[in-house]
Amino acid sequence: PLLPQWQLALHLSARGGLLMPLGTTPRPVTVVDRFFLGGPNSLWGFRTNGVGPREMRHTQDGRVNSKTPRDALGGDVLGVATIGLSCCLPGKLKEYGVRGQVFASAGSLQSISEIGAAGAAAGGSMGTTARAFTQSMRATVGAGLVIPTAFGRVEINLSHVLRRQAQDSIQRSGLQIGVSGSAV
Repeated sequence: PLLPQWQLALHLSARGGLLMPLGTTPRPVTVVDRFFLGGPNSLWGFRTNGVGPREMRHTQDGRVNSKTPRDALGGDVLGVATIGLSCCLPGKLKEYGVRGQVFASAGSLQSISEIGAAGAAAGGSMGTTARAFTQSMRATVGAGLVIPTAFGRVEINLSHVLRRQAQDSIQRSGLQIGVSGSAV
């Protein structure tokens, strides 16, 4: 808390992951094993699983169906961080525990092969590989309400995507609602 009784609070969060097959004869990583990023409680401003590589949907007979949305393929390397500031709201909203918030988030999702190829093209060092990952970062900012309920935390946010990649799927209106089991 930045002020007494949590009237103003600073929130920081980060998560990351690295998916690598193990063993002398590792099996290929399937799409269900991969990380996904985007959407409420992940990276606001993007559609659910909207960050990262995508592939056209195919019909049962193997033809490409260009009228349907593209499927998310996920990634092997995930990194996302958020910084937020929340405050108590006046009147009845304060009595119900409703808070206002502003936030900024950045995140990336890639395959190990994409990062390795970009790093090798730039000289092959660990630093260039890390730089290749950070250059693919997406960024979003937003503001909204946090409402505590018996079912968990409900967030209603208006967000704006600052940085995206061509294949990403964003939430066009910017308005998203998310529910999580975490406390306020």
